[in-house]
Amino acid sequence: MKVLVVGGGVVGLAAAWRLAEAGHAVTVMDMGAIPNRVGASWDEHRLCRLPYGDQRGYAQLMAPAMAAWERVWAALGERLYAETGCLALSSAEGDWTDRSRTSLAALGLAHHVLTPSAVAARCPFLRLDDARFGLWTWGGVLFADRITAGFAALAEAAGAVFRRESAVREVHPAAASVALADGQMIQGDVVLVAAGAWTSRLAPWVGDDLVPLRQVVVYAAPPPALAQVWRDAPILLDMGGPRGMYAAPPVGGRRLKFGCGALNRPSDPDTARTPGPDDGPPVLAAWRGRLVDHDAYRQLEARICVYANAPDQRFRIARCGRAVAITGCSGHAFKFAALLGEGLAAALSGDEAPLRWIAGEASAYARAA
Repeated sequence: MKVLVVGGGVVGLAAAWRLAEAGHAVTVMDMGAIPNRVGASWDEHRLCRLPYGDQRGYAQLMAPAMAAWERVWAALGERLYAETGCLALSSAEGDWTDRSRTSLAALGLAHHVLTPSAVAARCPFLRLDDARFGLWTWGGVLFADRITAGFAALAEAAGAVFRRESAVREVHPAAASVALADGQMIQGDVVLVAAGAWTSRLAPWVGDDLVPLRQVVVYAAPPPALAQVWRDAPILLDMGGPRGMYAAPPVGGRRLKFGCGALNRPSDPDTARTPGPDDGPPVLAAWRGRLVDHDAYRQLEARICVYANAPDQRFRIARCGRAVAITGCSGHAFKFAALLGEGLAAALSGDEAPLRWIAGEASAYARAA
Protein backbone atom coordinates (compact mmCIF):
# COMPACT_ATOMS: atom_id res chain seq x y z
CA MET A 1 0.00 0.00 0.00
CA LYS A 2 1.25 3.50 -0.87
CA VAL A 3 0.71 5.87 2.05
CA LEU A 4 1.05 9.64 1.87
CA VAL A 5 1.72 11.33 5.23
CA VAL A 6 1.13 15.08 5.32
CA GLY A 7 3.08 16.55 8.22
CA GLY A 8 6.54 15.69 9.52
CA GLY A 9 5.83 16.29 13.21
CA VAL A 10 6.04 13.68 15.92
CA VAL A 11 2.63 12.07 15.23
CA GLY A 12 3.11 11.87 11.46
CA LEU A 13 6.63 10.48 11.86
CA ALA A 14 5.54 7.93 14.47
CA ALA A 15 2.83 6.66 12.12
CA ALA A 16 5.20 6.75 9.12
CA TRP A 17 7.69 4.56 10.97
CA ARG A 18 5.09 1.99 11.93
CA LEU A 19 3.65 1.91 8.41
CA ALA A 20 7.05 1.58 6.74
CA GLU A 21 8.06 -1.07 9.26
CA ALA A 22 4.93 -3.02 8.24
CA GLY A 23 6.10 -3.00 4.61
CA HIS A 24 4.06 -0.12 3.17
CA ALA A 25 5.53 2.43 0.77
CA VAL A 26 5.45 5.66 2.79
CA THR A 27 6.07 9.22 1.62
CA VAL A 28 6.20 12.00 4.23
CA MET A 29 5.68 15.61 3.10
CA ASP A 30 6.32 18.75 5.10
CA MET A 31 6.50 22.45 4.22
CA GLY A 32 9.85 22.66 6.01
CA ALA A 33 12.60 20.34 7.14
CA ILE A 34 11.89 16.84 8.47
CA PRO A 35 11.86 16.94 11.39
CA ASN A 36 10.75 20.56 11.29
CA ARG A 37 12.51 22.57 14.00
CA VAL A 38 9.88 25.33 13.92
CA GLY A 39 7.00 22.89 14.33
CA ALA A 40 5.11 22.32 17.56
CA SER A 41 6.86 18.96 18.09
CA TRP A 42 10.34 20.46 18.37
CA ASP A 43 11.02 21.37 21.98
CA GLU A 44 13.46 20.39 24.70
CA HIS A 45 10.91 18.49 26.74
CA ARG A 46 7.25 17.58 27.05
CA LEU A 47 5.40 16.47 30.15
CA CYS A 48 3.90 13.06 30.90
CA ARG A 49 1.35 13.25 33.71
CA LEU A 50 -1.76 11.71 35.25
CA PRO A 51 -3.69 14.78 36.47
CA TYR A 52 -6.12 16.05 33.80
CA GLY A 53 -8.93 17.59 35.79
CA ASP A 54 -12.22 16.07 34.61
CA GLN A 55 -10.66 14.56 31.47
CA ARG A 56 -10.40 11.03 32.75
CA GLY A 57 -9.78 9.55 29.33
CA TYR A 58 -6.34 11.12 29.11
CA ALA A 59 -5.42 9.79 32.55
CA GLN A 60 -6.53 6.29 31.53
CA LEU A 61 -4.57 6.52 28.30
CA MET A 62 -1.23 7.20 30.00
CA ALA A 63 -0.51 3.57 30.92
CA PRO A 64 -0.84 2.23 27.34
CA ALA A 65 1.00 5.34 26.12
CA MET A 66 3.98 4.59 28.36
CA ALA A 67 3.96 0.95 27.22
CA ALA A 68 4.15 2.22 23.63
CA TRP A 69 7.10 4.47 24.57
CA GLU A 70 8.91 1.40 25.93
CA ARG A 71 8.61 -0.14 22.47
CA VAL A 72 10.11 3.04 20.99
CA TRP A 73 13.04 2.99 23.44
CA ALA A 74 13.74 -0.60 22.44
CA ALA A 75 13.81 0.36 18.75
CA LEU A 76 15.99 3.43 19.36
CA GLY A 77 18.34 1.69 21.75
CA GLU A 78 18.08 4.57 24.24
CA ARG A 79 15.57 5.88 26.74
CA LEU A 80 14.68 9.50 25.96
CA TYR A 81 12.68 10.04 29.12
CA ALA A 82 13.33 11.05 32.74
CA GLU A 83 10.98 10.11 35.55
CA THR A 84 10.54 13.07 37.89
CA GLY A 85 7.17 12.74 39.57
CA CYS A 86 4.42 15.30 39.13
CA LEU A 87 3.18 17.91 41.60
CA ALA A 88 -0.10 19.76 41.01
CA LEU A 89 -1.12 22.58 43.34
CA SER A 90 -4.65 23.27 44.57
CA SER A 91 -5.53 26.80 45.65
CA ALA A 92 -9.35 26.63 45.78
CA GLU A 93 -11.97 24.02 46.51
CA GLY A 94 -13.21 22.44 43.29
CA ASP A 95 -10.31 23.75 41.19
CA TRP A 96 -8.54 21.77 38.46
CA THR A 97 -6.27 19.95 40.90
CA ASP A 98 -9.15 19.14 43.23
CA ARG A 99 -11.07 17.71 40.27
CA SER A 100 -7.98 15.76 39.23
CA ARG A 101 -7.82 14.17 42.69
CA THR A 102 -11.47 13.11 42.37
CA SER A 103 -10.85 11.65 38.91
CA LEU A 104 -7.75 9.70 39.95
CA ALA A 105 -9.58 8.29 42.97
CA ALA A 106 -12.49 7.19 40.77
CA LEU A 107 -10.09 5.54 38.32
CA GLY A 108 -8.06 3.84 41.04
CA LEU A 109 -4.84 5.54 39.92
CA ALA A 110 -2.15 6.09 42.53
CA HIS A 111 -1.84 9.57 44.01
CA HIS A 112 -0.90 11.23 47.27
CA VAL A 113 -2.14 14.40 48.88
CA LEU A 114 0.64 16.55 50.39
CA THR A 115 0.22 19.29 52.94
CA PRO A 116 1.65 22.71 52.06
CA SER A 117 4.52 22.09 54.48
CA ALA A 118 5.33 18.78 52.76
CA VAL A 119 5.25 20.55 49.38
CA ALA A 120 7.62 23.23 50.72
CA ALA A 121 10.04 20.53 51.89
CA ARG A 122 10.13 18.97 48.42
CA CYS A 123 10.06 22.25 46.47
CA PRO A 124 11.62 25.08 48.54
CA PHE A 125 11.56 27.36 45.49
CA LEU A 126 7.75 27.65 45.63
CA ARG A 127 5.67 30.28 47.37
CA LEU A 128 2.64 28.54 48.85
CA ASP A 129 0.66 31.33 50.48
CA ASP A 130 -2.60 30.23 48.81
CA ALA A 131 -1.92 26.50 48.55
CA ARG A 132 -4.54 24.12 49.98
CA PHE A 133 -2.63 20.93 49.13
CA GLY A 134 -0.31 19.35 46.60
CA LEU A 135 -1.33 16.37 44.49
CA TRP A 136 1.63 14.06 43.94
CA THR A 137 1.50 11.46 41.16
CA TRP A 138 3.69 9.62 38.75
CA GLY A 139 5.08 11.82 35.95
CA GLY A 140 8.12 12.63 33.87
CA VAL A 141 9.76 14.43 30.99
CA LEU A 142 10.05 13.31 27.37
CA PHE A 143 13.07 14.68 25.47
CA ALA A 144 10.95 15.99 22.61
CA ASP A 145 13.53 17.15 20.06
CA ARG A 146 15.57 13.96 20.32
CA ILE A 147 12.42 11.82 20.14
CA THR A 148 11.13 13.58 17.02
CA ALA A 149 14.53 13.17 15.36
CA GLY A 150 14.54 9.54 16.49
CA PHE A 151 11.19 8.83 14.84
CA ALA A 152 12.49 10.43 11.64
CA ALA A 153 15.57 8.19 11.71
CA LEU A 154 13.48 5.08 12.37
CA ALA A 155 11.07 5.93 9.55
CA GLU A 156 13.86 6.54 7.02
CA ALA A 157 15.68 3.38 8.09
CA ALA A 158 12.44 1.44 7.51
CA GLY A 159 12.21 2.83 3.97
CA ALA A 160 10.01 5.94 4.27
CA VAL A 161 10.75 8.66 1.71
CA PHE A 162 10.89 12.26 2.90
CA ARG A 163 9.85 15.16 0.70
CA ARG A 164 11.17 18.19 2.53
CA GLU A 165 10.17 21.76 1.67
CA SER A 166 7.05 20.34 0.00
CA ALA A 167 4.06 22.39 1.14
CA VAL A 168 0.71 20.70 0.52
CA ARG A 169 -2.00 22.92 -0.96
CA GLU A 170 -4.90 20.48 -1.02
CA VAL A 171 -5.83 16.92 -0.05
CA HIS A 172 -8.21 14.89 -2.24
CA PRO A 173 -9.58 12.16 0.03
CA ALA A 174 -11.66 10.38 -2.60
CA ALA A 175 -8.65 10.01 -4.89
CA ALA A 176 -6.07 9.53 -2.11
CA SER A 177 -3.91 12.23 -3.65
CA VAL A 178 -2.41 15.54 -2.59
CA ALA A 179 -1.63 18.68 -4.55
CA LEU A 180 1.59 20.47 -3.66
CA ALA A 181 1.94 24.23 -3.64
CA ASP A 182 4.26 23.99 -6.66
CA GLY A 183 1.53 22.29 -8.72
CA GLN A 184 2.71 18.68 -8.44
CA MET A 185 0.15 15.95 -7.77
CA ILE A 186 1.20 13.01 -5.60
CA GLN A 187 -0.88 9.84 -5.82
CA GLY A 188 -1.26 7.27 -3.08
CA ASP A 189 -3.60 4.55 -1.88
CA VAL A 190 -4.35 6.26 1.46
CA VAL A 191 -3.51 9.62 3.02
CA LEU A 192 -2.78 10.58 6.61
CA VAL A 193 -3.07 14.29 7.46
CA ALA A 194 -1.20 15.02 10.68
CA ALA A 195 -0.27 18.63 10.08
CA GLY A 196 -1.05 20.10 13.50
CA ALA A 197 -2.62 23.54 13.35
CA TRP A 198 -2.81 23.32 9.53
CA THR A 199 -4.81 20.07 9.53
CA SER A 200 -8.27 21.63 9.56
CA ARG A 201 -7.35 23.69 6.47
CA LEU A 202 -6.24 20.60 4.56
CA ALA A 203 -8.83 18.22 6.03
CA PRO A 204 -12.00 20.22 6.77
CA TRP A 205 -13.90 17.04 7.57
CA VAL A 206 -12.32 17.05 11.08
CA GLY A 207 -14.58 19.99 12.04
CA ASP A 208 -14.79 23.75 11.67
CA ASP A 209 -14.58 24.76 15.35
CA LEU A 210 -10.82 24.27 15.82
CA VAL A 211 -8.79 27.34 16.77
CA PRO A 212 -5.00 27.60 16.27
CA LEU A 213 -3.48 28.87 19.51
CA ARG A 214 -0.12 30.60 19.77
CA GLN A 215 1.81 29.46 22.82
CA VAL A 216 5.00 30.95 24.25
CA VAL A 217 7.29 29.05 26.60
CA VAL A 218 10.38 30.39 28.31
CA TYR A 219 13.61 28.60 29.13
CA ALA A 220 15.15 30.19 32.21
CA ALA A 221 18.11 30.00 34.57
CA PRO A 222 17.09 29.79 38.24
CA PRO A 223 18.96 31.60 41.00
CA PRO A 224 22.24 29.75 41.66
CA ALA A 225 21.18 28.91 45.22
CA LEU A 226 18.12 27.05 43.86
CA ALA A 227 19.77 25.31 40.90
CA GLN A 228 20.20 21.92 42.59
CA VAL A 229 16.70 21.72 44.05
CA TRP A 230 15.30 22.51 40.60
CA ARG A 231 17.34 19.66 39.10
CA ASP A 232 15.69 17.34 41.63
CA ALA A 233 12.21 18.83 41.15
CA PRO A 234 9.07 17.19 39.75
CA ILE A 235 7.12 18.59 36.86
CA LEU A 236 4.82 21.30 38.23
CA LEU A 237 1.19 22.08 37.41
CA ASP A 238 -0.48 25.20 38.80
CA MET A 239 -3.73 25.09 36.88
CA GLY A 240 -6.12 26.75 39.33
CA GLY A 241 -8.30 29.61 38.11
CA PRO A 242 -7.33 30.93 34.69
CA ARG A 243 -3.56 30.51 35.09
CA GLY A 244 -2.83 27.17 33.45
CA MET A 245 0.82 27.37 34.53
CA TYR A 246 3.30 24.51 34.22
CA ALA A 247 7.04 23.99 34.59
CA ALA A 248 9.48 21.34 33.44
CA PRO A 249 12.62 20.79 35.54
CA PRO A 250 16.15 20.92 34.05
CA VAL A 251 16.81 17.17 33.75
CA GLY A 252 18.75 15.16 31.19
CA GLY A 253 20.60 18.20 29.86
CA ARG A 254 17.36 20.09 29.32
CA ARG A 255 16.82 23.64 30.62
CA LEU A 256 14.20 24.80 33.11
CA LYS A 257 11.01 25.65 31.19
CA PHE A 258 7.97 27.73 32.18
CA GLY A 259 4.62 28.05 30.45
CA CYS A 260 1.33 29.79 31.12
CA GLY A 261 -1.77 28.67 29.24
CA ALA A 262 -3.66 31.84 30.18
CA LEU A 263 -1.38 33.72 27.76
CA ASN A 264 -2.20 31.53 24.75
CA ARG A 265 -3.86 33.49 21.95
CA PRO A 266 -5.64 32.63 18.67
CA SER A 267 -3.21 32.94 15.79
CA ASP A 268 -2.76 32.21 12.12
CA PRO A 269 -0.49 29.13 11.96
CA ASP A 270 1.44 30.81 9.13
CA THR A 271 2.52 33.60 11.48
CA ALA A 272 6.29 33.81 11.92
CA ARG A 273 7.60 31.75 14.84
CA THR A 274 10.48 34.06 15.74
CA PRO A 275 9.79 35.44 19.25
CA GLY A 276 10.05 39.15 19.86
CA PRO A 277 11.37 40.90 22.98
CA ASP A 278 7.84 41.20 24.39
CA ASP A 279 6.97 37.49 24.14
CA GLY A 280 8.95 35.94 26.98
CA PRO A 281 8.60 38.39 29.92
CA PRO A 282 4.83 37.88 30.43
CA VAL A 283 5.40 34.14 30.88
CA LEU A 284 7.96 34.67 33.62
CA ALA A 285 5.83 37.44 35.13
CA ALA A 286 2.90 35.00 35.45
CA TRP A 287 5.04 33.01 37.91
CA ARG A 288 5.84 36.00 40.13
CA GLY A 289 3.44 35.00 42.89
CA ARG A 290 4.57 31.37 42.87
CA LEU A 291 8.39 31.53 42.86
CA VAL A 292 10.66 32.42 45.74
CA ASP A 293 13.19 35.06 44.64
CA HIS A 294 11.30 35.45 41.37
CA ASP A 295 13.28 38.44 40.12
CA ALA A 296 16.51 36.43 40.18
CA TYR A 297 15.27 34.09 37.41
CA ARG A 298 16.89 34.94 34.09
CA GLN A 299 15.26 34.32 30.71
CA LEU A 300 17.51 32.36 28.38
CA GLU A 301 15.20 31.91 25.41
CA ALA A 302 11.55 32.17 24.41
CA ARG A 303 9.97 29.71 22.00
CA ILE A 304 6.71 29.91 20.07
CA CYS A 305 4.55 27.06 18.85
CA VAL A 306 1.04 26.97 17.40
CA TYR A 307 -1.30 24.06 18.04
CA ALA A 308 -4.91 23.26 17.22
CA ASN A 309 -7.31 23.75 20.10
CA ALA A 310 -10.67 21.98 20.23
CA PRO A 311 -13.38 23.31 22.58
CA ASP A 312 -13.58 19.95 24.38
CA GLN A 313 -9.78 19.46 24.20
CA ARG A 314 -10.22 16.02 22.68
CA PHE A 315 -8.42 14.64 19.67
CA ARG A 316 -10.24 15.11 16.41
CA ILE A 317 -9.78 12.15 14.14
CA ALA A 318 -11.94 11.29 11.16
CA ARG A 319 -11.89 9.30 7.96
CA CYS A 320 -13.09 10.76 4.67
CA GLY A 321 -12.83 8.61 1.57
CA ARG A 322 -9.32 7.18 1.57
CA ALA A 323 -7.89 9.73 4.00
CA VAL A 324 -7.60 9.95 7.77
CA ALA A 325 -6.89 13.22 9.57
CA ILE A 326 -5.97 13.86 13.20
CA THR A 327 -5.71 17.18 15.04
CA GLY A 328 -7.42 19.22 17.74
CA CYS A 329 -5.52 17.67 20.63
CA SER A 330 -5.02 21.06 22.30
CA GLY A 331 -1.33 20.53 23.02
CA HIS A 332 -1.66 16.99 24.39
CA ALA A 333 -0.47 14.98 21.38
CA PHE A 334 3.23 14.58 22.09
CA LYS A 335 2.95 12.43 25.21
CA PHE A 336 0.67 10.03 23.31
CA ALA A 337 2.63 10.08 20.03
CA ALA A 338 4.05 6.56 20.27
CA LEU A 339 0.60 5.09 20.90
CA LEU A 340 -1.02 7.32 18.27
CA GLY A 341 1.54 6.18 15.69
CA GLU A 342 0.56 2.57 16.27
CA GLY A 343 -3.16 3.37 16.20
CA LEU A 344 -2.99 5.49 13.07
CA ALA A 345 -0.99 2.85 11.24
CA ALA A 346 -3.74 0.34 12.07
CA ALA A 347 -6.48 2.80 11.05
CA LEU A 348 -4.89 3.41 7.65
CA SER A 349 -4.80 -0.34 7.16
CA GLY A 350 -8.59 -0.44 7.61
CA ASP A 351 -9.04 -0.98 11.35
CA GLU A 352 -11.83 1.29 12.63
CA ALA A 353 -11.16 0.67 16.34
CA PRO A 354 -8.36 3.28 16.68
CA LEU A 355 -10.66 5.94 15.22
CA ARG A 356 -13.01 5.29 18.14
CA TRP A 357 -10.53 5.15 21.00
CA ILE A 358 -8.48 8.12 19.81
CA ALA A 359 -11.59 10.28 19.44
CA GLY A 360 -12.83 9.15 22.84
CA GLU A 361 -9.41 9.50 24.49
CA ALA A 362 -9.60 6.10 26.19
CA SER A 363 -13.24 5.19 26.58
CA ALA A 364 -13.03 2.62 23.77
CA TYR A 365 -9.34 1.68 24.14
CA ALA A 366 -9.82 -1.30 26.45
CA ARG A 367 -12.42 -2.79 24.13
CA ALA A 368 -10.21 -2.20 21.10
CA ALA A 369 -6.97 -3.49 22.59
